[in-house]
Amino acid sequence: MANIKISDLTAASVAADANEFEINEAGTSKKVTGSQIKAFVNADDGALAAKDTVATADIDNLAVTTDKIAADAVDGTKIADDAIDSEHYAADSIDSEHYAPGSVDATAIADNAVGATQLNVPGDGTSGQYLASDGDGTMTWTDLPVAAGGFSSAQVFTSPGTWTNPGNITKVQVTVVGGAGGSATNTSTGTAQTGGTSSFGAYATATGGTGGRANPSGANGNAGTGSIPAGTVYRSGSSPANIYGQLGNGYGHVSGAQCPSTNTTTTWSVTQYIRAGSSANGAPQGGQGGLAAGIVTIPTSPVPVTVGVGGNSNTGTLNKGMGGCVIVEF
Repeated sequence: MANIKISDLTAASVAADANEFEINEAGTSKKVTGSQIKAFVNADDGALAAKDTVATADIDNLAVTTDKIAADAVDGTKIADDAIDSEHYAADSIDSEHYAPGSVDATAIADNAVGATQLNVPGDGTSGQYLASDGDGTMTWTDLPVAAGGFSSAQVFTSPGTWTNPGNITKVQVTVVGGAGGSATNTSTGTAQTGGTSSFGAYATATGGTGGRANPSGANGNAGTGSIPAGTVYRSGSSPANIYGQLGNGYGHVSGAQCPSTNTTTTWSVTQYIRAGSSANGAPQGGQGGLAAGIVTIPTSPVPVTVGVGGNSNTGTLNKGMGGCVIVEF
């Protein structure tokens, strides 16, 4: 057979098992078929052991691209534990369905991150209000029920002192009564002393009643006055015989008439009535102490308290007016 170039040969229509190929076997020219070559490629000698089977060593690093991976082919069994971090989550991609019940606790909520909006409460309320349940899963900003006895503590001053805010109080209910004037005697001349002024800082003030004036032109003393410059005022002015109505935790009435003729040893009680500022019996009688009662907004700093003393009679301590008092409820 004459020598002929492969390039000069007629092209086969397809590579088939029956096609013959020339090989050199140990220096001797021989032929193999397509079937023999295919069997050799699929043999167990490290080529391709079976169709669609590729050993790890046969894949180059970074050779498998995204296009070569079927959709949803990588499932949970192919992902290592703790291998996915936040950079692989799209922003806003985790919805409520994918939170386990109870999985969001206090450690996952930033400080000061929960406000009225997150609680589904309308607005922010006003200073001193608190959240109250409406009984249907919603809440409403509500004023402190002062008139219903919303205060839980009280401090009573019968002598000067200082009221100290425990740290979380913004409003207090205060009752301030001035000292009463002393009574005069018909058998003498002169005017009895005026009672002292009581005050709760600059928030509430009650002046003392004036003393009675003796003969020859005797006259009863005038009642003191009370005022609250800013706040919710229950009562201000002179102290009447009885002021009914609950001023906080049931501290009865402020009375300006319950007073014996000799009151240097008489004490008053908050359990039934307040007898501070009661004028002494006599002729002429001293004026009752003034009264200021209401709610005021206070700072966190201490508040100075003054308590007015009762005025002496024009003849001494007999028929002396009763001293004032200051009651702070919070």
